Amino acid sequence: MRLDLAPHPLEDPAAPPEEVATAGILSISANGTPLTEGVSVGDDALQPGPLVSAYPLAEWLVWNWWRLRWEPTPPQVDRSWAFAHRLSSVGSGYRWPNLELACDGERVRLTSAPSAEPCAATYRFVGAPRSEAVTAATFESAVDAFVEDAVGRLGKRIAANCNLRVLVGELANDRADGERAAFRRLEAMLGSDPGEGDAAAIRRRLSDAHSLGEYAVLELAAGAASVSAAKLKTDLDRVGFDFRSGDGVARDASASLPEWGSTEAWRIGVALARELRERELPNGNPVTNPRLAEMAGASERVLSDTDSASDSLSFEWETPERSGVALRSRWATGRRFDLARLLAERLLRPVGAEPLRAVTRSYTYGQKAQRAFAAEFLAPIDAVDAFLSGDYSEDRQQEATDHFQVSWYTIRSLLVNNHRLGRQGALDALDRM
Repeated sequence: MRLDLAPHPLEDPAAPPEEVATAGILSISANGTPLTEGVSVGDDALQPGPLVSAYPLAEWLVWNWWRLRWEPTPPQVDRSWAFAHRLSSVGSGYRWPNLELACDGERVRLTSAPSAEPCAATYRFVGAPRSEAVTAATFESAVDAFVEDAVGRLGKRIAANCNLRVLVGELANDRADGERAAFRRLEAMLGSDPGEGDAAAIRRRLSDAHSLGEYAVLELAAGAASVSAAKLKTDLDRVGFDFRSGDGVARDASASLPEWGSTEAWRIGVALARELRERELPNGNPVTNPRLAEMAGASERVLSDTDSASDSLSFEWETPERSGVALRSRWATGRRFDLARLLAERLLRPVGAEPLRAVTRSYTYGQKAQRAFAAEFLAPIDAVDAFLSGDYSEDRQQEATDHFQVSWYTIRSLLVNNHRLGRQGALDALDRM
């Protein structure tokens, strides 16, 4: 990923000195793909990007750094998320790219789109919509280099008295201090700007990490903000079922999976599902409830007792005193899907790593890997293809849902994500990134 600014005069006598000093042609690319190309009004020559000032963009990147780095895309994007993740909100009167930055904790997806209006006032972004993903470390390096370059162009006199210098110092201090970094990360995952979150609530969540695990607390912040350790304990006591992870299926230590974070989350989930299928269920037949429960180390009642539904979410909580699982859905297909997701979490994150394993509605890297695993494990695309025999009608899809005991949403998403059906009008479930 590259954020480059080629120096270019800014012909605006009213512009602040820090903007004049950092003016130039902005170009952003990822994996070699340009994301900011366009043309100026009256000039058909393709340019790498618009004329802007690096100063307001650097301010925006530094101020939103924690949210850009850690806050996943919510199921419903609101104004606050858009302001923190879309370059069009940078402002200061410049023509910013139609570029969205979304991170799932491990990878950052950069999605660009051409200008919607036929004639922009100064610059029109052209080309087809593009989307590229980079590792979070690559994103951090690119942003740090861009901000450092912007500060360097200011000169000592301007830099000594500018807001950007203060923001850069505060961010550096937060990133260098372990406790402050943990606070800011959780604050961002809860959708708040630095210093604007509920400090007492964030500290309570951080204290939950002692009983739930640090990773679990972050997952809850991203996808179940109202859920606390006390609430989970109540749910487990009320509708939980005992299980023994040692009685369930184990990860094959010799099996090779993509390195965590090195590729799209769905690839890891699918690879794990196929490896487990080949080892435990090589015939491609549907996974029965008794077999699924057995692989999870639980009794079949965890799936069949649909009246025992958690008020919060589906989760496993494993402690020396008790190992319990609670499922949220009252639908049989939903309980099967969530138990499969918990099985994926257990296999991807070894038993004992953290007490809590949770299923949420967020689009963090781990949750996306869970969804991909559950879909491919319960309804392998090859087996679905064989069952449908080229008939992708809604009636035949419904027959597939009954055969594999999954929801229509799962079958539909598998067909779309494996290019058997077009995306128009379809629900893309497995991976928002």
